[in-house]
Amino acid sequence: MDRLFTKFGDFIIRRSKFTIIVFTILTVFFASGLPKLEMQMGNNVFVNEASDVFKRTSTYQEQFGGECLL
Repeated sequence: MDRLFTKFGDFIIRRSKFTIIVFTILTVFFASGLPKLEMQMGNNVFVNEASDVFKRTSTYQEQFGGECLL
């Protein structure tokens, strides 16, 4: 296993410009997808909307109020 990491490290050192260019391209590529990420923090993420637990929780929140826990 040490030989593998040594070879990998030597490759990075020998071709540092190539490595920097590749990682820069990958960073730009992955960063372009960040605005498409969505975060959902409701009960429907954890509990099926058709279940009794979800219905009871929704009724409880309507009657007594309730904020999502973050």
